[in-house]
Amino acid sequence: MLYLLHRQQAPLDAIASAFSDQGFICGRLASAEALLELVEDQRPDVIIMDWAEVDADHDLIAALRSEAFGVRIFLMADNNPEAPEVVRAVRAGAVAVFVKPFQPAQMIQTVSEELREDLRAPENAGGSPKIQG
Repeated sequence: MLYLLHRQQAPLDAIASAFSDQGFICGRLASAEALLELVEDQRPDVIIMDWAEVDADHDLIAALRSEAFGVRIFLMADNNPEAPEVVRAVRAGAVAVFVKPFQPAQMIQTVSEELREDLRAPENAGGSPKIQG
């Protein structure tokens, strides 16, 4: 399940439509508060949200990651954020930052590649476990 949170409806509709066309189940949310309530009951696989929701307080990313273990969080920025801010967001747990104009095809590719990481078998899959002492 993929959840989208953005304060502007137009980019949200286009992005949700593109992800839905690729087989993703998408939910849209109006606020960070609604998102936090949702992750208490459900565990989303992916959250794509507005940079403005986390710009002042990167604790939101950490809170989401602690409530929904394994969730991938991506950010959408209307303007090009400064490098130190991107680093802060990534350290807090964001996977990537998409910058306007949003390219749904690129977003889908990036999210899909991130989700595929879960499906990759370890190098020694099928062999005997390696124990280091």
